Amino acid sequence: MVLQVTCHDAKVCEENLCFISDIGVNMTLPRTHGLSTLGRRTLLGGSVAGLALLAGCSNNDGSTGGNDDRSGEVETAGALPNHVPYTELQPDLPAGDAGVPAGYFSYPQEPVEFGQLPLPQTDPAQMLAQSLPQHVPQATNSWYQALTADMGNQFNLIAGGYTEYEQKFAVTIASGDLPDMMMIGSPPRTDQVLESSCKDLTPFLAGDAVEQYPALAAIPPETWEVAILNGKLWGISKGNPPAGHVWNVRTDHAEEAGLGATPAPADGAELMDMLRALSAPDQNRFAIGGDPVSWMVPNFLMMHGVKPGWSRADDGTFHHQYEDEALEQVVADVKTLFDERVIHPNSIIDPSNNGSWWVSGTTSCLIQGFSGWSTYVQRGVPAGYIDLPQWGGGGAAATWGGNAGYAAYMAISAKASDERVHEILSLWNYIAAPFGTKEYLTVNYGVEGTHWEWVDGHPTRLSDAYEAERVGGYKYAGSTDAAQLYTPGDEELVRTQHAYLSEKLPVAVYSDAKGLYSTAEQEAGAAANRELLGVMREIIQSQRPVSDLAAAVESWKKDAGDEIREEYQEAWAAANG
Repeated sequence: MVLQVTCHDAKVCEENLCFISDIGVNMTLPRTHGLSTLGRRTLLGGSVAGLALLAGCSNNDGSTGGNDDRSGEVETAGALPNHVPYTELQPDLPAGDAGVPAGYFSYPQEPVEFGQLPLPQTDPAQMLAQSLPQHVPQATNSWYQALTADMGNQFNLIAGGYTEYEQKFAVTIASGDLPDMMMIGSPPRTDQVLESSCKDLTPFLAGDAVEQYPALAAIPPETWEVAILNGKLWGISKGNPPAGHVWNVRTDHAEEAGLGATPAPADGAELMDMLRALSAPDQNRFAIGGDPVSWMVPNFLMMHGVKPGWSRADDGTFHHQYEDEALEQVVADVKTLFDERVIHPNSIIDPSNNGSWWVSGTTSCLIQGFSGWSTYVQRGVPAGYIDLPQWGGGGAAATWGGNAGYAAYMAISAKASDERVHEILSLWNYIAAPFGTKEYLTVNYGVEGTHWEWVDGHPTRLSDAYEAERVGGYKYAGSTDAAQLYTPGDEELVRTQHAYLSEKLPVAVYSDAKGLYSTAEQEAGAAANRELLGVMREIIQSQRPVSDLAAAVESWKKDAGDEIREEYQEAWAAANG
């Protein structure tokens, strides 16, 4: 399934790697630089769209706009590695249940060396991955030289440009000339691609086998689930909190409107009034931007208690969020806000400016993936959040959960010998070095004095050198830079985010089709979704009446929805006896 997604802000996407986290999803960016793929678990997880973990990105034809529900209950028996947390550095805020990450207020001034460096010399590893262009060649790139010196491996990135990766991946698989490592997104017949071209890593990492690689053993099981299919472990993902999305608000605007830094409306009507209070269209200020169908519609559905993607009734019937009776009211309410110019008038025709509108203060709110929150704060945006209520009142809405790792994970060639697999796993163990170690700094920051320096006790990137010599691709093989909460110099934000996740994640909801596979979803879902979302956009812009929505939903069911439903029902029955 190939989905069209919109990036709020190219810089934030670049810093959070959101537009290369999923191979094969067509992305519309402020600059022409993005083709990514919605990972297979969107298909397997019954989520029609991916959000959360793509820091500032939303899909424009898939739809739940902002929810990535790929972290579900897949068949993991016998495939999961043991979890042995790293305990040498105690966090300031502890990790919790349901994927709540640890929080840190500082980085150790004398970081420990996690393993024995350098690693033994091994033959250069070939890695196929999406990546930004590398400005400084490897031969003269001091960051690359530091990495290869530590790793004992002159690895080579075979970079796929964002508009060409899907084709490059397909050609590579078809040729049979496989690199040592490959990023896996959602190629057609993913299960067959994995079985024919990738190494089953279950014997190498499942259970206590992982413990010979202590950094890999420290990766939580929820992150490993990203790379499990049909009871086998196929790769490694770059971990992050399964946080879904967050509705950020500029605290300066919120306080100016008398709402406080963390507005907490009592119900949906009060939220709409708050958004009106944040708007001054005659002064070119609007409450929110971004494609309202990709972001506001799913958030309002969430507030109505609708599950992301598919929900299963007691009789075993699956129902999609588009079929919920709340959809028509949700679209009508969003249309009302658009008519009142509470939503930026260019939000539908120019959604890629959403991030820049927020940074400049043209808009007050930004709905985005969780990891974008810290990035914007570091860029100087005063960012709080709106605590979304149940639409009819009665407390906070149950958030739509996200994925505990980037959906495009790194796999190993099926042609690799067992000895070669262990060599590559040693490289991954280095890349996955825990927060607080020397290796973590080299992997994620570069060379001290060249790419970063200590500022007020925090490692701080030197932007020009960091951008010039940044090495692409390899961090998708398990880097932990997003796996904990740490914003240099901002203890208050770390506390706020930890409290937010501690409240939201334990009660987060997921699609009931998570862990299931639908061929129809992969082959017909995107086109049907695109048609339906197009009708929603036309309704919001008053180009057709709200009453047209019901017929559009029926068309969606006929074109794909009913067949997808049947396949998920059958898959659920087969998986649950």
